[in-house]
Amino acid sequence: MERIPETKPDEHQHEAVNQGKTPESPVVVNGEMLTGHPALHLANADTWRKWSRMRRAQLWKAVALHCDLDPDRMTHRSIKYGDNFPSESNGRLYQERIVVARQYVKDGIIDSDGDPDAEYDLRYVVLSDYAHWAQALEMPLPPEFPRVLMSKAVKQEPAHKWPWGTHDTVMLGHLVAAANHFWKPVSEGGNYDPERPTTAKSNKVVAAWLFQRTNSDNISKAMATILRADNLPPGPRTTRRK
Repeated sequence: MERIPETKPDEHQHEAVNQGKTPESPVVVNGEMLTGHPALHLANADTWRKWSRMRRAQLWKAVALHCDLDPDRMTHRSIKYGDNFPSESNGRLYQERIVVARQYVKDGIIDSDGDPDAEYDLRYVVLSDYAHWAQALEMPLPPEFPRVLMSKAVKQEPAHKWPWGTHDTVMLGHLVAAANHFWKPVSEGGNYDPERPTTAKSNKVVAAWLFQRTNSDNISKAMATILRADNLPPGPRTTRRK
């Protein structure tokens, strides 16, 4: 009887199945790879050994840590809004939270500093402030996320937001956001330096920024005038001569 030669499995026989397609990632591989995107990594002990001691971070990194992602193994463009992540995955969570956090930074509710012309994701936030905001919105944080310990002094919210009491309006919110964005002194983590007139933005620039929020040219110009620092000379801002 003729012996049938023993066949060996072709280790390449399955390659054609996914040829031209992106294979679907497993939920977790060895506790490292993230659902829906093999280039992302979950935060591990090494991640938290560093970041649990950090005071500040760019907004996108704070959100990555909030989603239990390792920000040192990705960039602020690793996850795009249109990426198709599975529901409940860390990637999908990041997509949702970065949009919310970005809006709160834009509105001046989450304090931030950095280049006022840079995109909001690249501005710096205090991680304990971010944690305070996330907890106020009942968004759970990883246990290692930097925050103010309950046994220490807890940040107290002022009894009244404004000098005149609790009365508040949307337009007042826009005014505060512009003040934080353009006129917050460098001594308080902002970008305006009274000793350097070139750091003062013109009314035209401030009004244009406000118009994107108020959709009113007159209100935007009025707000820009109200916010403008006193004693600034008219005309182009030049460096002070020594």
